Amino acid sequence: MHFSAYPLLATAAIITVGQALSITLNVNVDNKIQMMDGFGVSQAFRKALNIERLPAQESAEVLDLLISQTIGAGLSIYRNGLGSSPDSSNGQMNSIQPLDPGGLDATPEYVWDGIDSGQVWLAKQAYDRGVRTFYGNPWSAPGYMKTNGLDSGADARLCDGITGTARTGDERLPGLPTADFATSKQVWVSDWADLSGNWTTEWDSQSGGEGDGIYLAGLIHNSIALGRVSAFIYGIGAEAGGVNTKLFSVDGPTHESSKRLWAMAHYSRAARPGAERVEVTGGNLKTTAYQNTDGMVSVVALNNGTSARTTSIRFTGFTGETVQAYITNTAKIFDLLNASINSAGDVTATIPARSIVTFMLSA
Repeated sequence: MHFSAYPLLATAAIITVGQALSITLNVNVDNKIQMMDGFGVSQAFRKALNIERLPAQESAEVLDLLISQTIGAGLSIYRNGLGSSPDSSNGQMNSIQPLDPGGLDATPEYVWDGIDSGQVWLAKQAYDRGVRTFYGNPWSAPGYMKTNGLDSGADARLCDGITGTARTGDERLPGLPTADFATSKQVWVSDWADLSGNWTTEWDSQSGGEGDGIYLAGLIHNSIALGRVSAFIYGIGAEAGGVNTKLFSVDGPTHESSKRLWAMAHYSRAARPGAERVEVTGGNLKTTAYQNTDGMVSVVALNNGTSARTTSIRFTGFTGETVQAYITNTAKIFDLLNASINSAGDVTATIPARSIVTFMLSA
C-alpha cells in the first residue's frame, strides 16, 4: 500500500508544474523616473555595404524590419563609425585625413568620397524612414597620432607638440563602483553584442547563451531598470558571415532575422524617443513601464520563469480605454496576445513562461 502512493505523488507534482500563478502589477504614471532616448544599431566597419548591396527589395525589407513601427523593431537611433584607417583593408573605416599632414600647424589634407563605406546611403535611408537621432564616433585616432603608428592598439600622443603645460590621463578605480555616478547626463549603452557565439536565431536555447533573444531582453531590462540607461544600441544591425554580432544575417541575396531583433522591438516600440519611464511595482516579472509623448502608456513584462503568470495591471494617474498586447517567445514573433481591459482601465492577460509581452494602452 505504501508503494502505491509514489505514482500518485509524482502525478500530483506533474499537475502543479507550469500552472499559471496570479500576480498584480501597479503602474504609477505620476511617478516619472527617467526620459528615454531610444534604441538603435550601428553599421560601422563597412557593414552598411552589406545592406546597400542587397537586391533593392531585400535591402528595403531589412531596413523596414529594423526601423518600421508597424512591421519592424521601430529602432530610432543610427550609429555611424568615424574612420581612422588610411585604407579599408580588413573591414577598417577610412579616415577623412588618412595621412599625417606634417604636424599640428600644417594645413589639413582631407579626403572625402561622399560614400563613407555605405554609411551616407544608409543614413539617408534611415532618415527617410523616420530616424532622427544619428550618433557617430571613432574607435581610434589615426595611426600617425599614436605611439605605434597604427590605428589599433597603443596610446594616443595626446600631448605631443603642445607647448606650455599639458596633461593627459584617465580615471582608474581599484574596484567596481558601489554607487551611481553623480551625473545629470543621459546614460547610453552605446554598443553591445554577442561577440563570441555562432549565428543563431533562437529565442531560448535553454543554455542561457548571450545570443538568445530572451537573454538580450533581460539585459535590456537590467540596463534600464537597474542602470537607468536611456538608450540601448546593438552592435550591428545586419552583416554577412556566421557570427552573432548582428540582428540580421545577410548572405548573398537573402536575409534572416534573429529573435534578438524582436527583443529590441518590445522595448523600442514601447518607449519611443522622449518617453518617460514610470514606476511599476509588484509581481515577480522583469517589468518596466513608460508614458510616451503621444499619451500612450506601455508596459513591458519579461517572464523568465517556467510557469505562466496570470497578470493584472492597475494604473495610477492614467485610465486606458484600449489595449493591445504583443508576445515573443520560441513559437511567436511579436504576435498579438489576448488581453482585456475593464472600465477602470485595469488590464488582465496571461503571460506564458519564457516569454516577453508588451502592453500598449491608449486613453
